[in-house]
Amino acid sequence: MYKGLNWFRSSVGKGALLLVCVVLACLWRNLSSGATYETFWKLKSVGVTLPFSLRDTINNVLMTFFFFAVTLEIRKEFLHGEFKNAKKAIAPAVLGVLGMVGPALVCIAITWGTPDIRAWPIPTATDIALSLGVLALAAERVPRAMRPFMATVALVDDVGGILLVAILFTASFHAIWGLWCLVAVALAWVGFKKVNPHLGIVLLVLAAVWFCFFKAGVNAALSGVIIALLIPSRKHKGLPHHQPTYVDLYESLFSPVVNFVILPIFLLANAGADLHFGGRQIFDLRLFLGVGLGLLLGKSVSMFLAGKAIAKTRIGELPAGVNNQILAGFSFVGGVGLKMCVFIVPLAFKSEDSRSVAILGIYSGMVASAIVGTTLLHRPWSRMKAEAQAA
Repeated sequence: MYKGLNWFRSSVGKGALLLVCVVLACLWRNLSSGATYETFWKLKSVGVTLPFSLRDTINNVLMTFFFFAVTLEIRKEFLHGEFKNAKKAIAPAVLGVLGMVGPALVCIAITWGTPDIRAWPIPTATDIALSLGVLALAAERVPRAMRPFMATVALVDDVGGILLVAILFTASFHAIWGLWCLVAVALAWVGFKKVNPHLGIVLLVLAAVWFCFFKAGVNAALSGVIIALLIPSRKHKGLPHHQPTYVDLYESLFSPVVNFVILPIFLLANAGADLHFGGRQIFDLRLFLGVGLGLLLGKSVSMFLAGKAIAKTRIGELPAGVNNQILAGFSFVGGVGLKMCVFIVPLAFKSEDSRSVAILGIYSGMVASAIVGTTLLHRPWSRMKAEAQAA
């Protein structure tokens, strides 16, 4: 029982859960011709009356906790993980940043001159759970250090995705409420310095900052990032021994809820791509290719070239035992994107047809990247070369 529970909590288990939700969403969306799927997620009353539709409530409210947990995870890396050692953090940070440039350029090149050019931020992110799940399948053939290395790359991508959402998808900014945002954040910062941030206080502050963000016209889910940055990293005698700081405490508290409740619900509500294009809008091939090839080729080429540049210039350290084949396989696995990609889709496109095409592009690029990356990492001589170089 415990082994099964540990598998479910592993990267492979988390990734499998996300893929199951994607499949269920697509089946629901298409077997019902989209009617019940769209009708359900557009409901504004589910026992209680909601200020938004059910889907918007998930995207704007529940996903706040996703950004909260991701930011805490990044901070935890600075406290105890890969980012604590600056030299070790340089290489995955550079790969993460440059790995976002390639997908954007590929998507822009393919969709240039069309409204679909708005899709360029979609293929920029790597999914942590799925990419680590793919690496876990090739665990014996890649250096062990590649897993935390990939996790760091994906975390950097998450930071980049958060910044893109904040910069690109603020439709109309209301200055007065923007000032209230600053006031709320300043009060939270001072308050957390003086008062221990118990759960009730954190949730209350998060709700206040979320409301100010929403009224200011900024994507309100990003309030989770701000509050996570304000959570103090100090130790307190009232904390459990295995959670030495408040950052550790809230990361361990919220991450399971996000991974096993919020993200599955989010994917069920947003990942249902409509496959019924006959008799409707012509399938938008350029949008599909822009997103799909952005993940498959943009990610892999830019990460591979960045890795070679790091190794040649020695500005950072790649894990020991990494040869060209492993770096290539690793770079293709970087194209396995899902959560942030799907999150950006409704921000970039209002048309349901465009959303479906973009989501299909995500799935195609993600699956193709996983297949190519796994194939490269599973070649028989990959392990031998890795062991020879690590020796």
